[in-house]
Amino acid sequence: MRTAAIATIAMIVAVVAALVVPSRAAASLHVLCYGDSITAGDMHDPDGSYPGMLQRQRADLDVVNEGQPGDVSEKIERFRAALAQWSPQLVILMMGVNDPVCDPAVTSGCAAATATPERTVANLLHMAAEARQSGASVVILTPTPVVCQTACQARPETAFAMAVRQAFTARVAEELLHTHPPPGVRIADLRGKFSEASWADDSSDGLHPSGTGIRRVAELVAAQIPRAGASRTAPSPPTASRPGSSRTTTSQASEADPFVRQPQRPHRTR
Repeated sequence: MRTAAIATIAMIVAVVAALVVPSRAAASLHVLCYGDSITAGDMHDPDGSYPGMLQRQRADLDVVNEGQPGDVSEKIERFRAALAQWSPQLVILMMGVNDPVCDPAVTSGCAAATATPERTVANLLHMAAEARQSGASVVILTPTPVVCQTACQARPETAFAMAVRQAFTARVAEELLHTHPPPGVRIADLRGKFSEASWADDSSDGLHPSGTGIRRVAELVAAQIPRAGASRTAPSPPTASRPGSSRTTTSQASEADPFVRQPQRPHRTR
């Protein structure tokens, strides 16, 4: 009898605890990090990508890494599929470095022959609009620099491709920073946090971030995401900025700030 009573009490305590203590799925903000290999990183290593490091830095987030090596901004269908699969509340976008140098025989959606920085920016804003329609807020990151290091300089074709990438992504960053994003969309100047010299130190090959670079990218992204219960003053109207100024472009002050953390809706488990 006594054993049965103890078991009953234990079961009641467990039920009450489950009701009082929210699960991580209920308490977390669900974040989708979408991009190419710079986002994908080493998906077998929890610290081998900026989404993985972001998850480690912010226990209040539930982060999904949807980076795909070689991906291009024209592949809107893959983005739509990721939105449908994960139903994120916040989307982090960073793309463009492969757009001018991709190979149509290898990469579906490749349009290198007609790629322009303006078209890449239009694609990113199109993705952001679709994310907003699904109910997610969006942060678009300006692409990181591209630096041809010693090994690259010994291969003329690689050096040329890296130079093309550097010029192209610099223009993408400039266009993004002169964009007036709609409500619920932020443009964060990731590129402005790195000079070419510092990126050479924070990159493993001049293109992809090293461990230090991954940590720095994750820290910048984390700074864009308020913690639950935090308040944020509504942003002022956007001001045009140039790469290197490390500014963030936001929507009009008259709009309610969608980045202030609200009570989270239920989210299916993965």
